[in-house]
Amino acid sequence: MQNAQVSKINTDLVAPFSYRWMGQQVLVTNDLGSWLFLDQVSFKSFVEGTLDTGGSTYEDLASKGFIPTELDKQAHTDSLKERMGYFHHGPSRHTIALSNVDGSEKMSLLIGERTIDMAFQSNAQRLQFIFVTGQGPLNWDTLTSTVDFANMKNSLARKTVEFVLRGSLDALKPKQIKWLLANDFRFEADFDAATLAGEETPLRNTVAAIHEKLVENGANHRVVARINPSEQVLQMGPALLQGLRTLGVQAFVLRTAGDGRQTVSPSDFGPFYRSILQALLDDDSDAPLWEQTAVEFIGRIFGAPETALSTTRTLGTDGIGELAYGWDGTIYSSDEGRMLGDMGDPLFALGKVTTDNYQMVVTHPTVRALVLASVTDGQPGFVNWVYKPFCGSRASQNYIDQGSIQGRAGDSNLFGNHQVILDSIFEVFQQQGASPSLFQKWSQA
Repeated sequence: MQNAQVSKINTDLVAPFSYRWMGQQVLVTNDLGSWLFLDQVSFKSFVEGTLDTGGSTYEDLASKGFIPTELDKQAHTDSLKERMGYFHHGPSRHTIALSNVDGSEKMSLLIGERTIDMAFQSNAQRLQFIFVTGQGPLNWDTLTSTVDFANMKNSLARKTVEFVLRGSLDALKPKQIKWLLANDFRFEADFDAATLAGEETPLRNTVAAIHEKLVENGANHRVVARINPSEQVLQMGPALLQGLRTLGVQAFVLRTAGDGRQTVSPSDFGPFYRSILQALLDDDSDAPLWEQTAVEFIGRIFGAPETALSTTRTLGTDGIGELAYGWDGTIYSSDEGRMLGDMGDPLFALGKVTTDNYQMVVTHPTVRALVLASVTDGQPGFVNWVYKPFCGSRASQNYIDQGSIQGRAGDSNLFGNHQVILDSIFEVFQQQGASPSLFQKWSQA
């Protein structure tokens, strides 16, 4: 606060807040999820409690919960309850590995059915089943039988069920694509640099075939592109957007780490991400691309209810918002945990679908430890972070990066990359006002 020449803090007139200097302005946020830009003079007056109570800045701060004497406790409590409604139900996302990574071991039909039995014991009304492919031919019989079993279960449970196929997808055949679309599957494809550069790859042909059928069916969604931060991809920069547009992609996610791998450094990821965002802002297309991590953050910034499936939320999803199932029926607290298990580290294993029940899994000591590790209020670096209301800690990725489920924000690449993304977003707000046209479209995505 020395930059604003603050001489004292009036704790009677100022509610707890965090702040970050952005150029000549200060971004202030609070745990209610409210935020505001202040100039240096207004910030000093606010902190010292000398702000004109009849001015518009005071009114803005009061309405957003920064002035304790003006706080509408009931309204803000109701808002928080709505935003954090996901606390009232169990795991919504269930990731099912149809094989191990190299494709040498396949999930059996019995294990596939038992994963569905476990998932339907969650009291979540919405269940998302993500089927993950390994290398080589798709474990087709287990996939189709497991989906049929899930649909049969749901004829009685009456939940909202979603199916997703995730992976390279390059081994899909036309008949398989037809069946998947008939069962209302969504697709998440791992795009490589060659496909993004426009080369004639098997994945490129598969995505084109899926999109052709989606257009024929009148669907309003397309394949989601998962882009891992390989050296080749980072070097492409905004050029990768043309590859996505050529393939008809609508949504993509710029991942900060590959599956089960360490997070790329902010010094490499930051310039790359900023160049992509600027290119998207400069695009005046009627059908813009949207980057999903930014979409998650923008939803929170606009005060939308938190999605139960987000991997950047607080509390984290590990074990309470998601479960993952290995090819052999081992249950894990997250998909990162499943991949670590495949590599010989069973830290995130919670049990087996063939021997353990749902109650044992969700009350497992590992789940409790992961929940506590994702409470950011007591963590150095997080506790006074200006973006704490919009971004949580990912325990499983912390372990991969730093060997600790709690992590150390000060030297965390994951923390640094999330700050890059949020800085980029708020810089746009600072330049274009509170309702940039692209962000309005993204908030409705």
